[in-house]
Amino acid sequence: MASNILIGSAIARDLVPITPHDNNTQKYHGIVVKGNAGNVVVETEAGVERTIPFAAGEREPISVVKVKATNTTATNIWGYKLFSD
Repeated sequence: MASNILIGSAIARDLVPITPHDNNTQKYHGIVVKGNAGNVVVETEAGVERTIPFAAGEREPISVVKVKATNTTATNIWGYKLFSD
C-alpha cells in the first residue's frame, strides 16, 4: 500500500524514477537519491541551474523542471509529483 508524502503543504501523489537528461523538461516537487551519494544538477522553476550535493537517502523539497545528466553523479534518483501536476 502506498503512503502519501508531505511536500510543504501539499501531498505527493507519486514518486517516480528520474533518468537525468540535459534537454528533457519534467516537473518534480522534490528529489530523493536512493542510490549512491553525489551531485544532482537541476534547473529550478525560476530558470536557475544548481548543483546540489546529496547523501544517499537524502531528499530535498525543491521544485525543478530539469534534472540534467551532465555533471550529475548521484545514482537512483527519484522525483515527487504533486496532485496538481
